[in-house]
Amino acid sequence: MKVEIKKEFEKVIKDRIKKDNQFSSVEEYINHILEQVVERLRKEGFDHKNISKKQQKEVEKRLRSLGYLN
Repeated sequence: MKVEIKKEFEKVIKDRIKKDNQFSSVEEYINHILEQVVERLRKEGFDHKNISKKQQKEVEKRLRSLGYLN
């Protein structure tokens, strides 16, 4: 799957990668962030198999606020 991010976020992520050397690419960094979001959703009792429209909108809103969705 291909996801586009805002250029401003890409720049911030690239700067962070250069400073801390924890991640080797923007993709690796974004995957790390998404893993954290998914883990938090699981802890909150989120079940992707039984997601309501309201929950779907909440997830989309959260991802949009993080810059992962337009």
